Amino acid sequence: MIHEASTVAWGTKADIKKTLNVLEGIDKSIADIYMTRFKGERSEIVTLIENDTWFTSNEAMDVGLADEVKEETVDSEEYKNSILARLRKKEQPAPVAASTNKNILEKFKRQQ
Repeated sequence: MIHEASTVAWGTKADIKKTLNVLEGIDKSIADIYMTRFKGERSEIVTLIENDTWFTSNEAMDVGLADEVKEETVDSEEYKNSILARLRKKEQPAPVAASTNKNILEKFKRQQ
């Protein structure tokens, strides 16, 4: 997806105008960057940016915004399980004994 720059602005009219000027400059830079690869005209990429345009991977390749489409398939359940297995192998901290908790709390009491 390609889109215009966005932000949140707060302040006076002058502040908002400054923010608008910055966003317009960023939008020009975005178009400049896309034009290093885009196969069409600048006016076309500007319109696509203004319209928050979504591309499929193949469409992005067709217009020059992507080099290749990798057709990798990942079994989501297998991927999740590999992460869980890795995280479960990490050493868990030893539980703190109840008597130790009391001693720790004593350290934070206000001194009189």
